[in-house]
Amino acid sequence: MRQQSSQHSFTQDYMQDTKLVPLASAGMGNANNQEKMLLVNDFQAWLDQQLNIITGLEPSSQKERINGIMQTALSVDSRFQQGQTVNMTQLPFAPKATDSPSLAGVSPEIRQKLDQFNFSLAVKQERSNYVASAFGMFANSGVSSDVDRGLLVASAGAGGVTSQLQQVANKINTLKLKLPGENGRFSLATYGDFTSIVKILEQCQAMEIRSPDQVAYVLATAWHESRMGEWMTEGAWLSERSAAREGERRYGPTGSNPSRARQMGNTQNGDGSKYMGRGYVQLTWKNNYKYMSEKLRESGYKYTHNGVTYGDGRNGTQQIDLVTNYKHVNENKDLAARILVFGMDKGLYVQDGKGLDSYIPENQKATHGNFQNARKMVNGSDKKRLIADNAVTIASTLRTGDQWVKLFTKQG
Repeated sequence: MRQQSSQHSFTQDYMQDTKLVPLASAGMGNANNQEKMLLVNDFQAWLDQQLNIITGLEPSSQKERINGIMQTALSVDSRFQQGQTVNMTQLPFAPKATDSPSLAGVSPEIRQKLDQFNFSLAVKQERSNYVASAFGMFANSGVSSDVDRGLLVASAGAGGVTSQLQQVANKINTLKLKLPGENGRFSLATYGDFTSIVKILEQCQAMEIRSPDQVAYVLATAWHESRMGEWMTEGAWLSERSAAREGERRYGPTGSNPSRARQMGNTQNGDGSKYMGRGYVQLTWKNNYKYMSEKLRESGYKYTHNGVTYGDGRNGTQQIDLVTNYKHVNENKDLAARILVFGMDKGLYVQDGKGLDSYIPENQKATHGNFQNARKMVNGSDKKRLIADNAVTIASTLRTGDQWVKLFTKQG
């Protein structure tokens, strides 16, 4: 994502071009070896992310993806061998290539990871075929078997799923949605986090967001920004150490944009790693962590983390302070859901203060155009059509049988 230039634009500058900083190869010794070890470990994590999604692709797309992965591996390896650092947060989510490249000359460490990837892919595909066969009883049900598996998994994970809200979450969890750079649609049950769906719906209900279309757009945003809770920090496939290092390079006071960093409150070494993108909507910059803390306290919101209750500092609570407790934004999903819903509802992410009501009508069905325009409240026009497509899919489910509206109907 790219930030807007507004005062309270919270989200990360995703996929921003970052200059590669040359390493002084001569005399680096152990430092150079440590750098390569980190790179290889991060590359392994990226391969794991690719492995997770590749079995959901069509065979022709799988071949292009595997070729793209090999091309990416060559690029990473070449840059390092030329004495350049590689910003691993910039590796593509959906690499594609028509032809398979030659791996001649690739370093042994990267080649080993690729061999492991190929082996793991073969095992995963064999297991996937077995599971599909085991659930073949659903083949003639009119619903695809992976959707049914997702529903079963969600039900088990929710401990029986008895509440009305959890039943709505179950329905959402059976959906397939689009992903940036990908063809086709991907199962929420397989690629998202069911608990996060429940958390976000709970916050929408708590804030009395009665429009199913507004709720749909909140969920579509969470899917796009964090893959519904699977990626709660920027560069989610990186190790904590590597993510912190890349955050400092991008957002630190001596990083790639020092003037922007200072403008947004990142004035001390280490601020870049602390206040990189976190949570369902990827809250970014120290000033924005401070601003959100103030707004949450003013709203009377409370949350509990590791046995401590945070609020306005009264009645036995500690003050909400996301500047100090920045990891709460990605570690505490109740808090992360509140930040997502509260920020979108109140228009806190943009200077003009326009939130959900400004773009998505409360009491009538939203159009695709409404959903596209709503992207302005988070990040301009970035991927607005794709997110709108997903919002339409989710809204259809929430509107079926008035499932969402009924949550606000008094029983008995």
